[in-house]
Amino acid sequence: MKKIYSLTILLFIAFSSISISGFSQNAGDFRSRADGDWNDQAVWQRYNGSKWQNNQGYPGQNTGTGNVTIIGSDDITITASVPNAIGSLVIGDGSGTNETLTYDGTSAFTLTVSGSVTLNDGNVFITNATNPKTHILNIGGNFTIGSTSVFTPLATPDDELEVVFNGNSNQTIGGTISSIAFQDLRINKPSGTLTLSVPSSIAAAASATVFGTLTLTSGVIVTTATNLLTLNNGTTVAGSSSTSFVEGPLRKVGNTAFTFPVGKSGNGIHPISISAPANATNAFTATYYRQPASSRAAIGSPLTVLSNTEYWGLSRDAGTSTVDVTITWNADSPNGSAYVTTLSGLTVGSTNGSSAWTLAPGTSTTISGNTTAGTVLRTGISNFGYFALASLIAGGSPLPVMYDGVKAYAKNTGVQVEWSNLTERDIISYYVERSSNGSEYSEIAAYQPKSNRNDKASYTYFDASPVAGANYYRIRAVELGGKNIYSKTLRVELSGTASVNTYPNPVTGRQMTISLTGMREGSYNVRIVNANGQDVFKKQIQNRSSATSEMIELPSSAKPGIYTIVISNENFNTSKLFIVK
Repeated sequence: MKKIYSLTILLFIAFSSISISGFSQNAGDFRSRADGDWNDQAVWQRYNGSKWQNNQGYPGQNTGTGNVTIIGSDDITITASVPNAIGSLVIGDGSGTNETLTYDGTSAFTLTVSGSVTLNDGNVFITNATNPKTHILNIGGNFTIGSTSVFTPLATPDDELEVVFNGNSNQTIGGTISSIAFQDLRINKPSGTLTLSVPSSIAAAASATVFGTLTLTSGVIVTTATNLLTLNNGTTVAGSSSTSFVEGPLRKVGNTAFTFPVGKSGNGIHPISISAPANATNAFTATYYRQPASSRAAIGSPLTVLSNTEYWGLSRDAGTSTVDVTITWNADSPNGSAYVTTLSGLTVGSTNGSSAWTLAPGTSTTISGNTTAGTVLRTGISNFGYFALASLIAGGSPLPVMYDGVKAYAKNTGVQVEWSNLTERDIISYYVERSSNGSEYSEIAAYQPKSNRNDKASYTYFDASPVAGANYYRIRAVELGGKNIYSKTLRVELSGTASVNTYPNPVTGRQMTISLTGMREGSYNVRIVNANGQDVFKKQIQNRSSATSEMIELPSSAKPGIYTIVISNENFNTSKLFIVK
């Protein structure tokens, strides 16, 4: 018989449309058979590999617990921390009878689930809410909720439930529910991301809301415009770093100053901040974009230089407040070249996306920091859209050169050098420079700019006369103002003459041998391409000495004809023709 609770409810989830996740039964799985205390073996059955048995302990009493299911209208109460992790947790059998899991609030308890948590037609409660404390639910897998469910804690509960995502691989918060609310949410992942996958069915409504504290310890939360994370009025952010932030839009509601911990995987955290809005119902959403600001709109007066690395979206979703906006740069902002070279002239540029970038409407600008990391504050912003670092001084920071795809690798008997400028503008010339010691460079080639129209331009150079041993390469771009902008430095090691041979040639059967001579140790990609340019064979091989041979078997699709074998890695690329009879 179901219990009736006159309790403080922190989390209430009602489901009617999801059936229980289809687990096959394995030894060590548990299922409920009665109401009662989690730590009471009388309320559980354990599967021994062939049948369910009563009174065989409780889930998490010992290591090795598999899937745990609460079914049959059963109400289970946690009155003490569960000693060991369980494999996965399913609450509800899909019959609409609302099974429950209750944290008894007399003290703080922890339940750790190493796998997924699936809430069908079930409830999660906190009772006896005295002497406020925080209970913990650790989730190592996905968190899935159904379409008719409600997951909304009270705004000011006495006790709190912190949901912690700590799996080693990618995790999701999702299902078919339209919105979820957390009191406290923490991401503490050794690796992988946490992706919000709860598309909102209400325009401008949050897919997930945090009422208490969002803690960014380790890992990235991935959001989208339809899978949005909102921090409610009074919500605080703890932590955040170059390895833990929100990738995608993040909304903040309230009347306190706030720094949005947004960024991009692989490029770190790049915050944007606002001063305190006028009232608690104001809402702002921020997003970080890792691409040239010119991809959003053209540069306009009085700006002379615009960031070619990054910009932010900042929208005012509710209210009419005017705020101060602060944008940042840090050691992760550059993309292959110097970013800020002088603080003089730096400012905040803005656009609504349809008109040109111009000086953000406001009253004053304050610059702080140094060329490695700093901030630009623009006061009195009332029009919102997109914001970027810009300069009012011709030739000032940030620099217009955005190197991309800079490569140098052994090719045949020489070295191939490649590079692109994603936003070529105001360039006089490029120089390819080479060094044998990594410190003293000499020019070996010069190129005139192809475009200078603020678009992408790509270049290649083949060094036919590298020296034996180490060769260091870099690209130097010279601007109209006379500034030199250097790419990253690449090293290519040449140990004698590199060669690739095939035997037999012609190949009379399906087996052939490839030999690598004079090549550096490491992994190499092998491709065999037919006369139509189609790959007929791919493999990765390991070169562990100065000479390596390996036999490969051609597929039956390799008909008689002329083929090309291509051997490559990030520092090497060569090819050779052979015949199949």
